[in-house]
Amino acid sequence: MPVRPAVVLVHGMRTSSAIWAEQLRAVRDAGYEAVAVDLPGHADRQDETFTHSSAVATIDAAVAGLDPRAPLVVVGVSLGGYLALEYGARRPERLAGVVAAACTAEPLGKPVRLFRDVARAVHATHRSLRSSFGTVLQNARQLTGRPVPTFPRSVVVSGEDHPRPSWHVVTEMLTVLSRTSAIGNLRQVAAPVWLVNGQRDHMRIDERRYLAARPDARLVVVRGAGHDVNTDAPHAFNRTLLSVLHNVEARAVRSAPAV
Repeated sequence: MPVRPAVVLVHGMRTSSAIWAEQLRAVRDAGYEAVAVDLPGHADRQDETFTHSSAVATIDAAVAGLDPRAPLVVVGVSLGGYLALEYGARRPERLAGVVAAACTAEPLGKPVRLFRDVARAVHATHRSLRSSFGTVLQNARQLTGRPVPTFPRSVVVSGEDHPRPSWHVVTEMLTVLSRTSAIGNLRQVAAPVWLVNGQRDHMRIDERRYLAARPDARLVVVRGAGHDVNTDAPHAFNRTLLSVLHNVEARAVRSAPAV
């Protein structure tokens, strides 16, 4: 009897593995092995530089910890969706399926570079404000002789144990994405692909281009959800994910040699 599929979950930009809590619970309750990763530049890895190579190595490390006999399904949302496609194109071995959510906007070229430049400006402004505010605080401390609050480096995301990465990390990630063709990666993935989008997601702009590039990809649009589709509509997302795993498992059974 074939081993059941195993799942690696990859989070989006400026979040962490914590966003997958509902999916980990549902998948494990259904009897599947699953792990969620923290990407470089995020959570406890905020001091690490984000690159495609380091992100792929992160997924590799997660895969290495799973049952080596299990068919592999890589699931990603937003940045993680792009990485899931990247991983599928680079690592066809063992791969039995890719679920790429909230990433049907081709990142290659000018639009992402423009957003990166905005992020860079935000980071520069934030750094300048920190410096100015720090001077004000130092003067206040000297005048009053009393401690004053410090300027926060980042904010904590609801439901997560780690602060969000600063905007310089965003510029690193967008610089990497601006050199990447998700549609090119999509064409190279040999395994079945599911594209999952929230109905209200602004990243749906190239859905038709993705489907034209990969006619056998299956598109799932989750009603009422936005960009953060797995947390906006966790039950609907879980139903889709479990359906994917059942599909992969059924194919593995059909292809298993007769005993």
